[in-house]
Amino acid sequence: MASIRKYKNKNSKKYMYEYRIKYVDPVTGKVREKSKRGFASKKEAELAAAEVEKKLFIGDVDVVKSSDITVKDWIEQYLELYGSQLRETTLKTRKTRLYNHIIPELGNYKLQKLTRMQYQKFINKKLDAMKESTVKSLHGTFMTIVNKAVEHGIIDRNKFQGISISKGNEEEKIKFLTKEEVEKLLMVAKTFEFDEYMAVFILLRTGLRKGELLALTWDDIDFDNKLMTINKNRNHLGIFPPKTKKSNRVISMDNKLTKELKRFQLWQAKNKLQFGRYQFNNYVMVDRYGVPYHEWKINRILSDMAEKANLGKFGPHALRHTHAVMLLESGVDIKTVSDRLGHTKINMTADVYLHVSRKQEDEAVLKLEKYLDSSGG
Repeated sequence: MASIRKYKNKNSKKYMYEYRIKYVDPVTGKVREKSKRGFASKKEAELAAAEVEKKLFIGDVDVVKSSDITVKDWIEQYLELYGSQLRETTLKTRKTRLYNHIIPELGNYKLQKLTRMQYQKFINKKLDAMKESTVKSLHGTFMTIVNKAVEHGIIDRNKFQGISISKGNEEEKIKFLTKEEVEKLLMVAKTFEFDEYMAVFILLRTGLRKGELLALTWDDIDFDNKLMTINKNRNHLGIFPPKTKKSNRVISMDNKLTKELKRFQLWQAKNKLQFGRYQFNNYVMVDRYGVPYHEWKINRILSDMAEKANLGKFGPHALRHTHAVMLLESGVDIKTVSDRLGHTKINMTADVYLHVSRKQEDEAVLKLEKYLDSSGG
């Protein structure tokens, strides 16, 4: 049964009427409320309310939901419905994006009434403050939620598809270190604790993701055949499967990496004898007391090293990019680089490192030209 309320319009100073109707949301089973104000008479409000109640009686709640539900309401319903189906890390990431960015700025908009223009302005604002790739991830999360709203009949279509997400002429470039910068970083790294130096050294020589390095155990390292198996990820929540199927891989180790890992293993063995409070485990990345690295420790180490080496700010992923760029610039083919990084598709590698592959192509054309000129072609 609708309730009718009389109120005074702030602008016209006239008395007007509002109806309020409570109904059960068929998606969540929760009691929700539909209200509308601006009626000139009580009778008008009653007639409008009766029309809505009639639709509710026959089960047609789309008219109520689509006009009433806010972005915040639907996000919370989405998390309630689908949160348990997501990996814990994925759920945490999505919640961070939603509660830090989407909800504070778009949460009070009615989902049906949020316009493409309003959303584009939101995206543009984020592009001014964040990396393009981060904004694209944020947009992807929102698209997943909006598409579910379409599936549930809450809105007719996703009007935010194909939105423009680009910094325009300010092309976002991946962060990687030059050969000279790598030498400078390693020189500084050697002044830090041995385990801290090794964290940087391994990332540069393998291109591992941070979580893959944290999960690496000594069982994953085959010294005889100089191979390293990557088959898991680790963060503060625990151990997880690789990011993708292709992330589950075996990569070759060069002589220098093999030698340094053996030295690192010996260092840990000495620490086990020296320190009575040593934590015994099989992780590669542990400190002098055997304590496994926390996921943010590597970030802190790199920040300190970068500052000391005057290299500017960068994170662990920059070392992954650096490894890939060094491989490509040394002449390794892009398929091999893609497999070593554990990329799902080779075009992903090509897109990310396009500037390097272009450079290689230019050099190849010059070599061809030189060859043809020398042969009199």
